[in-house]
This record gives sequence, structure tokens and C-alpha cells, in this order.
Amino acid sequence: MSNLRAPGEPGRHQPGMQHTCGFDGGDNNNPGCGQPATLHLLAGEPPSTIGDYAMVACDGHAEAAKKLAIDWHPIAAVCGVPDALWHFESEQGKGFCFWPAAEGAIHEAVAVELVAS
Repeated sequence: MSNLRAPGEPGRHQPGMQHTCGFDGGDNNNPGCGQPATLHLLAGEPPSTIGDYAMVACDGHAEAAKKLAIDWHPIAAVCGVPDALWHFESEQGKGFCFWPAAEGAIHEAVAVELVAS
């Protein structure tokens, strides 16, 4: 028996930083793809509303996932880290994730190095 989701409705929740493709063809009874993800996508209503949700997709399912997405970028180590944020650029597909806590630590280390030199 099929358990098809409405178009644009989020699929099953996946743990953060798992980075495996969750494509299931829109049917909650199908297993997720499970291949290593190469693309991180944000679906919902821009810019960052309550309806937003993130997806990850493998190369084989990237084009299907892009049809639901408002932005995407290649998977990076910071994607899915708690408190990481999505940075939007003016062109779709050029955004990226960043982690403010790590950014602050990097800036502090650079400042200390500059003062020491």
C-alpha cells in the first residue's frame, strides 16, 4: 500500500550530519536511497520561514530534489551541524552553510596571530 506525500511535504526525518540520500520517491513506505549525498538543499518558502526543511541528495537524485528546493550547495563538513546557518547568495545554488561559533573562533585566532606578529 502506498503512503504518498502531498507535493512539497517533507519526508521522514533523518539524523543531522548523516549525509546519505533520503530520496524515496515521495512514498513513506519506500526505503530512502541511502547513497552518499553530494548536495545539500533547502526547501520551503524563502527566506527561512517555518515551512523550510533541509534535504540531502546523491548525484542520481539531485535534479529531482532541486525541483523542491529554493537553494542548494555541495555537501560540506558543516552541513547539519547544530546551530549552523544557511547563507543565501543572489543566485540560486550559490548559497552555503556556515557555523557562527567556528567562524568566531577562527577570527579570534587570526586576530591573536596578527597582534603577535
